[in-house]
Amino acid sequence: VQCGIDTTAIAVLCQRLQQNLPTDTAVLLASGRQPIAGRDGSFEFYLDVESNPVVFREDGTVDFKALNLAPLVDRGQALGQRLPAVAGQSGRDVKGRNIAVAGVSELDLELGEHAVRVRSEDGSERVVADFQGELVSIDRSERTPPSLYLAVSEKMVVPGDVDYSTGHIDFPGSVEVRGTVRSGFNVRAGGNITVEGHVENNVHLQCEGHIAIQHGISGDKT
Repeated sequence: VQCGIDTTAIAVLCQRLQQNLPTDTAVLLASGRQPIAGRDGSFEFYLDVESNPVVFREDGTVDFKALNLAPLVDRGQALGQRLPAVAGQSGRDVKGRNIAVAGVSELDLELGEHAVRVRSEDGSERVVADFQGELVSIDRSERTPPSLYLAVSEKMVVPGDVDYSTGHIDFPGSVEVRGTVRSGFNVRAGGNITVEGHVENNVHLQCEGHIAIQHGISGDKT
């Protein structure tokens, strides 16, 4: 035993033994040092970004007309800040052997359109929107290193159905369809897709963000 020796406990124990005094069954004479896990880099949002496609009324019923897919942000609004990784501290057992801890990874922050970095005087790095629009956040934590994509997207609103009156929708920002996506028509968006109606058979939806459909999908070819 070479590490964490409690000399005071040993002295007290020896003194009690010399005086023929009773001692505890077990006396802690040495202890190691537990390792402290580190923390990967992360992003602290200043606003609520949890996807919640439905809104609950005070009486507990659901308001299906109030879709809340992604928050709208104003120009100049701070979206959040990147937090650096914190390295862990290795431990040590009573024999002096090192107990290693896992390494940590910094978060790779990828910024798309209308999301800019602003460095404060204290060295912290915030992300600010330079456009009024819809926040698009894509968590890519499965990557190595983990990454987060942030952008502020302009939103295209289709007041009715996606059908022969509109044709296929291909928009670089987010798309909100107030009606239904009819059979045979496709919607592609660079942000999120929100459909307040339903999606018929033989439809293809593709986006870089999230999809919320109020009344579901019909058919097996969508």
